[in-house]
Amino acid sequence: SIYCASKFALRGFTQALREECSKDQIRVCLVNPGMVLSPFFDNLTFAPGDDENNYLIPEDIADAVSYVINSRAEMIVDEINLNPASKVVKKK
Repeated sequence: SIYCASKFALRGFTQALREECSKDQIRVCLVNPGMVLSPFFDNLTFAPGDDENNYLIPEDIADAVSYVINSRAEMIVDEINLNPASKVVKKK
């Protein structure tokens, strides 16, 4: 529940920040990545499944952020949700 509450708070903060910064032509985008195959899971009791469609790779996130940064200044990307095609979690 704390995890969900903090994500919801971050979303609200991002929306408020976007509104405050818009007058200065500063764009703010919330990027919500799903499970990314990374060292994050090294000390946890679970990890993404083994199949490639069970996880994202860091390059997926970088590509999405690059899209936001390189988009036309006249366009705002409010939020991006990135998820693996199949959400499978394995226990270690």
